[in-house]
Amino acid sequence: MQRTRRFPVDHGPAVPRQDSRPLYRRPRFPGKPPGLSGWPAHLRCLRGPRRADPRPLVAAGPRDRRCAGCPQGPRCPDLSTVPPRDRRIRGLGQHVRGMNSQTAIQELLCERGGVLLLRDAGALRGSLRWHHRRGNLVSLLPGVYTTPELADDHATRALAVTRYDPSAVVVGASAAALTGWPRLAPNTITAAVSGEARRFPGFEFVHRTVAPDWIRSVCGVPCASEVLTAVDLIPERGGELVDDVLRRHPSRGEWALEQLWRAYRDHPKRPGNQARREILTDSRDRPWSEAERAAHRLLRSSGLTGWMTNHPVTIEGMNYFLDAAFPGRMLGVEVNGFERHTQREVFEDDHWRRNALTLAGWTVLEFTWRMIQDHPESFVTTVQNALLWR
Repeated sequence: MQRTRRFPVDHGPAVPRQDSRPLYRRPRFPGKPPGLSGWPAHLRCLRGPRRADPRPLVAAGPRDRRCAGCPQGPRCPDLSTVPPRDRRIRGLGQHVRGMNSQTAIQELLCERGGVLLLRDAGALRGSLRWHHRRGNLVSLLPGVYTTPELADDHATRALAVTRYDPSAVVVGASAAALTGWPRLAPNTITAAVSGEARRFPGFEFVHRTVAPDWIRSVCGVPCASEVLTAVDLIPERGGELVDDVLRRHPSRGEWALEQLWRAYRDHPKRPGNQARREILTDSRDRPWSEAERAAHRLLRSSGLTGWMTNHPVTIEGMNYFLDAAFPGRMLGVEVNGFERHTQREVFEDDHWRRNALTLAGWTVLEFTWRMIQDHPESFVTTVQNALLWR
């Protein structure tokens, strides 16, 4: 039925025209959910009970479905009789055709690393919201969804940050968990952004600029490199991560120490830089642990010279590194941590190592963290007496 509009006589003859507005707009009834049940009864199919075979329905989307036998072609939003294999999801490409919404969402989650954005869901936006309300999906950030099984996974949460804000760079303990220190995975993911700082439950965006040379991609997540992360966490963790970085590059200790200083210089004027400078200065002898750092500090303060750190000794094709050594006197100093040396493999290797060094003519003094911390004078005296004896 067409509606016509007549103009006053002084404006010319009456000219009928087609109004572009629809004859009927779906009303919003208060109290009814925004689903299929909200359609008024007079828009439902008037042909009586549906046929058992739903094939006559044109499966081109819920708003375009029409009963083939209705002369007026009323829209039939009830999809309960349409088999999932006959549904078509528009706007997502050919790879999801023939799937129901749940299968399509699962496929998209697999393709996108377990994280799906609402703005990228196309015609599945309503299905995403529905599955979220049912508890089948979890919202990590506004418009960012994943499965309940992956909601607590650190890598998935870090990926959600970069999907939410492509300019974000994961930093701090969050980056440490991605670059070799999984035990430091925090409850709150921290990311550096160029915009304003903001917080969400379990996520924190801080205003900070990370130099491009110090950004690495881990499983598709831009994050601070291990060197920059070690420098960043000095105020919270001391020299622990710095020692780990130096230990990971035993044959390039000087290069690793220079990289740490470069990362420090490339990010100036930050809170905690004084502590970072002190730790890096104290690392000039490249310690591999906090206990070694304390031992080096005592050796320097005692005035002893001629010692080297992480000194390599090759015996029958095997390389052994001494924590500190006086090569001219063939005297080694070892600092053993309780947690590491109580491991079975480390315990066995230490005995093979000690026997090989002894047979090669080396004298190795062994100390624990408690001996160095509680009896520093005895540590220095023992080393001095060994030098006199050698």
